[in-house]
Amino acid sequence: MKNQSINGLMFESYVNHNKRNVQLNENKAQLKQMLSGNKIDQNEFNEILNSDSSPTKKFVGWIGRQFLKTKEPNAPFDWDQLRNAVTEFIVLANNGTITGEDSNIEKYPSYEALQQKVNQANEQVKEKGPSKSQMEGDVEVYLDNNNALVVAPLNHAASRKLGMSEFAHRITKDGGKDCAWCITFKNDGHWKDYFENQLITFYFAKPKTPEKLKELQKAFPRRNVQSCAVLVDIAPGSDPESDSPEGKIREGFDADDKKMSAEDTIKYLKILGVDV
Repeated sequence: MKNQSINGLMFESYVNHNKRNVQLNENKAQLKQMLSGNKIDQNEFNEILNSDSSPTKKFVGWIGRQFLKTKEPNAPFDWDQLRNAVTEFIVLANNGTITGEDSNIEKYPSYEALQQKVNQANEQVKEKGPSKSQMEGDVEVYLDNNNALVVAPLNHAASRKLGMSEFAHRITKDGGKDCAWCITFKNDGHWKDYFENQLITFYFAKPKTPEKLKELQKAFPRRNVQSCAVLVDIAPGSDPESDSPEGKIREGFDADDKKMSAEDTIKYLKILGVDV
């Protein structure tokens, strides 16, 4: 009886896996039609695919259509902005903040309409300030000297507090400052997805002197290098609350939330004096 139960579970898992693969291939087929019809090139195909973080890539058709509607000939397209909006929508829909008909991305006729809904949903999330006791010990300091600061928030409250203080490098509409990284937003859905589901730990890094900032600006002339969020894949068996990045650096995001490759992220950290 026990073996039958185990076999049943294995079969169910096999069936679900196959279903996901079928759905994934069906959704990717929409993009392949755009590719074969010369509406998009291979690089655009890859960018659209990477902009959808859902397991079956169920939003790629909508993303592709929005891209075709908004792209301009010979002009750079802001993939980071689109990716952030779609990723945030997925998180808000999955955690129940966006529900019902509003959770169907096809309802939104444009990228702007989707972004407006995401902004409204985030505004509805009530701000809950962490208590002093909650914050104690919830930030690990990896490096803090005259030139640089590198810290690791261990929960969403700590991440948000850092985003509203040491790493607030984005000017808001009312003239204030906040952080562009989604893991510092009011809604903790992004944090839970990265930290709990993907086993990602974060390191927030920034220069502390004008000289070090200038050095980073010289190395990355087209980026806002006031700070960098570093994503580290936790090595199997290692402690996710470790104060040293023992895992593998996946990528980073600059102060404008623009994605940085693993190589550029390591370069950024080395300029700050981090031994990576």
